Amino acid sequence: MSRPLLVYDGQRDIFRRVADGVTSLIGDVQPIPWESARVQQFLDAQFGEKAFVFMIVEDEYVHVGDRAVQRLGELSELSAGLINTLSLIYPSVAGPFGLIVHGNKPSDIHGSFELHPTAQEIIAPLRSPTEIPLTTKHGESTDTWVSVPDERAICLAYNYIDISLHVHAEKFRGSFRFVVQLPGSHIV
Repeated sequence: MSRPLLVYDGQRDIFRRVADGVTSLIGDVQPIPWESARVQQFLDAQFGEKAFVFMIVEDEYVHVGDRAVQRLGELSELSAGLINTLSLIYPSVAGPFGLIVHGNKPSDIHGSFELHPTAQEIIAPLRSPTEIPLTTKHGESTDTWVSVPDERAICLAYNYIDISLHVHAEKFRGSFRFVVQLPGSHIV
């Protein structure tokens, strides 16, 4: 199964929380910080640079900038009018917002692009979860399993370890995320 990825600025806790909140409402979209080494390799292969962009990788495409806003709105089942408004204003507010809030101006890249074969190969492990069946303490099988996206389960960036687990059980389906601060560091 190949899950869409939402790439977000993981430098600050608020953006991590927003990405988790949005993706938990949508379903099988995986949030991944822009700062991860694999995303940086992907950006180099796809765009020839480490573009600072808001992006969704879905199927055989990467949606960037205003098109990522539009696609996220569609996945969230927002009204068409709201999606159009957000998509139209994104290009003009992204630069100033990026500089003020992120400390970095987003690259001026907008649209949907076919995945470059090398970029697709780089990002594939992040899009394919590993399912781990759970058993009872007595070793009996259950209908419960944990889904851990490869390399996304533990992401080290900015002196924290980010662990995400997606649990599927008979009466429960949800995500748990733990951010562990490394000794001698602080979470921004």
